[in-house]
Amino acid sequence: MRPAPGSLDMSSSGDAFKFTKLNGQNYAVWAGHMENTLASKYLWMVVDGSEPRPESPVAKEGVPFTEAERAQLREVQDWIARDRAACGIIRNGCEISQWPHIQHCTTSKDIWDALQKFHRDNQMDIDVHYYFGELFT
Repeated sequence: MRPAPGSLDMSSSGDAFKFTKLNGQNYAVWAGHMENTLASKYLWMVVDGSEPRPESPVAKEGVPFTEAERAQLREVQDWIARDRAACGIIRNGCEISQWPHIQHCTTSKDIWDALQKFHRDNQMDIDVHYYFGELFT
């Protein structure tokens, strides 16, 4: 069975996530579904910033990395891989019309914050303007 047009189908280990892509009209519902999807894949903490990118070890000319520095480098590489996965999931969860809002973003947190600012914060400004207009009419 094929997914409905505009639906998002992400599966991993038999888990399927299906919801409408972000289209400019459905941010609140989409954000809830996307957060749940990312959390179920252990990626949400990278996206929300509670798991920041680890510090990279500093290479010293002619001196090989110690075992601790190699472990630190693996942590950085793991974080980058999870961030890239989260970026892909979020981008694939957006209609093409939403891509201009995130085209210059470099991390999943940047993408999330840009979409939130555009959709939620801008909508609040529009709502406040509308309610003030209603108040004075």
